[in-house]
Amino acid sequence: MNNDAIRSGIDSAVREIGAALPDASSLSVDASRRILSRYSASITPNFVFWMAGAMLFARSSDAQLILAENLRVEVCDDHPALLRAFVASAGVAVCQDDIVVNTGAFADMCHRSDGLSLIAVIAVMESASAVFIPFLAERSRKCGGTDFRYTNVHGVADVLHAEDCIRALEYEMFQYQDTEHRVMVAVEQVVEFLCEIFL
Repeated sequence: MNNDAIRSGIDSAVREIGAALPDASSLSVDASRRILSRYSASITPNFVFWMAGAMLFARSSDAQLILAENLRVEVCDDHPALLRAFVASAGVAVCQDDIVVNTGAFADMCHRSDGLSLIAVIAVMESASAVFIPFLAERSRKCGGTDFRYTNVHGVADVLHAEDCIRALEYEMFQYQDTEHRVMVAVEQVVEFLCEIFL
């Protein structure tokens, strides 16, 4: 799988996620709050963990350096706290029962020390944020949200993080056999995960 194919696969996944987002005008306040709760319940306790796993289990030193810098930003800027404040300002009481089933697939990647798949997951999520972060901001506004630090930060930062993580994935692919199948399975799992949150 060459670099152009990687980027094409991720671009296709981002388009699929964007097309799956519901029509904003059709969503009630309650429906918007359920989406925000599913997103927070699934991302807040997990995303930094998945990124840390990607860094720890990467075989490429170049990929590790890229992921370490992205992880530093996530931790130092306390993105989980920004997300909690974002949904709380919209009147969302996050229910842990809202965590989506597909988070288990990413936990399994950590348990298998599967750096390649985890980097693919992070690359797709960072890339897809270009379409779902504005959607989340609109859902918060619908609910009367007032704290948009999370969406403001990610709207700017994730463009750079996405490119970084795609480069990390390109480095990592040289360390494995059967890379195309493994990467595309991970990409599809991210699509399923995000669609379960937003639908």
